[in-house]
Amino acid sequence: MVLVFYIVISIILTILNLAFLISISELELDIKNLQMSNINKKRNNEKIQIKVSLKIGNFHWLSIKITKAKLSAIYAKIKEKQYKKNITNKDLQRQAIEDMKVFFKNKEIRHQFKETKIKIEKLDTKIFVATKNYIATSYLVAIISIIISNILPHVVDEKASLDQDIFYQIKPIYNPINMYSVQSNIRISTKIIKVLKDIYGMKKTKGKYITIVDRIEAIKYAIDMANKNDIIVLAGKGHETYQEINGKKYPFDEREIIKKLMK
Repeated sequence: MVLVFYIVISIILTILNLAFLISISELELDIKNLQMSNINKKRNNEKIQIKVSLKIGNFHWLSIKITKAKLSAIYAKIKEKQYKKNITNKDLQRQAIEDMKVFFKNKEIRHQFKETKIKIEKLDTKIFVATKNYIATSYLVAIISIIISNILPHVVDEKASLDQDIFYQIKPIYNPINMYSVQSNIRISTKIIKVLKDIYGMKKTKGKYITIVDRIEAIKYAIDMANKNDIIVLAGKGHETYQEINGKKYPFDEREIIKKLMK
């Protein structure tokens, strides 16, 4: 019994120490040899190296390396899931655009993103762009430069040297083709506790809520309860036109459901 007691105590202390380490650690993402281009896609990210680490100061106490082979395996699994769910690349692009619109329109989401306090510790990036119109190319370079120069002051780590650690170049290519090429090495970090709060919703709300299992009934309830100028957000389904239950797909297009409910 004494041995069991000591084992249990040891496990509890180990868990508490690990939890403490995580709470004071930073999550670091170090990406090297990132290459993206629409000209020679097969050679994209041939030598990419990604390292995800947990660190305290400059001490990395846990690191995971991700190679091109691992990325390819992950990408293959994602494509397989897309195929099974009949999701096309256009669907993903459309959903990404919708998500970006929500991000830029929703002040609360932008505030939460800002609170995550992502810091760029090192940046070495070269961007080459070209369009069939030389004037459009010049404007595009200027727009990209303005966007980057406005974002960087808010995300660059205070300890980073602007002369030695932060470098970026946007170069126009005056050829009558539509092309882009990005070459980058970047290291970013953030407090792990901030990430956990965002993932698990540790910030509690005092607002009232109601649980309705049937999704159509829940949508109907939200519409019936809405007042003038209220905004209803239907989250989770996105572009999907079906609902999967126990491996079987059933037609379920929320856009059509809303049209019927609004009649």
